[in-house]
Amino acid sequence: MRGQLHRWLRGTRRLFWPAVGIAGIGYAIVGSHFDLARTLRLAAHVNLADYAAAVAVFYLASVLRASRWRMLLRNAGERTGLATDWRALMLGWLVNGLIPARTGDLYRAQLLRRRYPIPISKTLGTIVLERLVDFAVMFVLLAGSALVLFRGHLPAPFGAVLIGISSLLTVLLLVILVSRLLRWDVWGHVPARLAQATARFRAGFVAAPGTLPLLAGITLVLWLTEGARLYLVLHALPLPSFSLVQVLLVALAGSALTGVPGLPGGAVLVEGGIVAALAYFGLCSSAALSVAILDRGINYWSVLLLGMVLVAASQPLLRTSLKRLRLHPALRRRR
Repeated sequence: MRGQLHRWLRGTRRLFWPAVGIAGIGYAIVGSHFDLARTLRLAAHVNLADYAAAVAVFYLASVLRASRWRMLLRNAGERTGLATDWRALMLGWLVNGLIPARTGDLYRAQLLRRRYPIPISKTLGTIVLERLVDFAVMFVLLAGSALVLFRGHLPAPFGAVLIGISSLLTVLLLVILVSRLLRWDVWGHVPARLAQATARFRAGFVAAPGTLPLLAGITLVLWLTEGARLYLVLHALPLPSFSLVQVLLVALAGSALTGVPGLPGGAVLVEGGIVAALAYFGLCSSAALSVAILDRGINYWSVLLLGMVLVAASQPLLRTSLKRLRLHPALRRRR
């Protein structure tokens, strides 16, 4: 009986954040000026062909993301299979959607370690590099879109944010280039017991970029698919048209909010950001909420659903990986 209660509580905890997301959207509808009837009417008139195309774009992009990660691992001297990398990526997104603090990245490394003899610290080096390149290319696109949209006259708060992010980005890129070209061990001054792990992390982080223009080009295509997905969602609804730059800016802003570590998958925050951005460009809040719900149905709720299907198909592997993940020192330090 006690064991059954423990399992029930553990399952309830995993569903906590999705429940918070649903409750947040419900509160926004009930406690504000959203016209629920209009929101539901718009959602009911969705063009299924366009919406299916948006879903297809999202999952084709996930395969490209897995291919990029496979390329990074190969550059670091590790050979993996694309199907295994994609599955680990999707299950990592599932964990990120259920647990805050980007725990899914560590879980993704653990899953790969289960199939291949690749040290977790080395895999984490490739994932950290992947995140930094994502951030860099997204910032360039975000800044470029804003400059085009505002015709070079950025609002003061937005300009200050861009300056701050660009300064941080410059420092991070310099660290990558210096570490790779001059082979400067920036992690060398650590306790001796961590020396092996940091050396493996460095091997993944420094060697993985390979050809930087190719890596940047793939990442650029990935971010453009974010805009393409949102464009198809907007096109699937009977709404006024938006310029491609406006759509890209909204999509990038929503993607940036998914990275907030305190919220799994940016629950509630992303929806609010999309609604606010679309409302800024003249769309009524009720229609903007329809867009946010349909878009998040693709990049959040469908990921949870697919992840649960993958979990159900591999219960023995999942139990072993989660047990090792709970015992991992990095996760214990987070707690």
